[in-house]
Amino acid sequence: MSFNGEEQQGQSLTESVTHGEAQTTVLASQRRRQPGGEEKERPRFTPRNQRHRWKVRQWVGLGVPDGVINVVTGYGATAGAAISSHMDIDMISFTGSTVTGHRIMQAAATSNLKSVCLELGGKSPFIIFKDVDLEKIVPLALLGCLYNQGQICVAGSRVFVQEEIYDEFLVKLEEQLKKWVVGDPFDSNGSILLKSRHIHHLLFF
Repeated sequence: MSFNGEEQQGQSLTESVTHGEAQTTVLASQRRRQPGGEEKERPRFTPRNQRHRWKVRQWVGLGVPDGVINVVTGYGATAGAAISSHMDIDMISFTGSTVTGHRIMQAAATSNLKSVCLELGGKSPFIIFKDVDLEKIVPLALLGCLYNQGQICVAGSRVFVQEEIYDEFLVKLEEQLKKWVVGDPFDSNGSILLKSRHIHHLLFF
């Protein structure tokens, strides 16, 4: 079964689902005019995260059958809408904004009443107990709150700290916070965006 999107402003989109082989594919392309006047289609969506590709290869190497894991790339208004309203998809699990959650529920209700599991908003809490290593957890708690300027659905925007270590945690948090530089993101002297330090922080995840 396939969905063919309308071509708009030189762009074309095709979304296909092959149920017999349990495979899902979304191909999105953009027409590019070549010097000779011919148009050539180039992919708009390509896997950017090598780590995720490596993880998929690892699963396949462990004997996961073909078709169990399918990566569908695309925009919510096209790929997401097609999946949410598809009559042969039985469940949607989504983490993201409340607005998008509403749209998914509406599409699920008006299609085949598929099951929907939603995790919406950005109030993920840190829960810190007194037996924690504060030297390790304080930078992580700070990064969880400020990563991507806090504009991310998994932002740790609340921190619950056990009373016995609350004061010490607060002092160390303030010390770490003062080291963060707010300003021009292209300034190489900004501690937040130094490449080596950024990678070091991301490895904690």
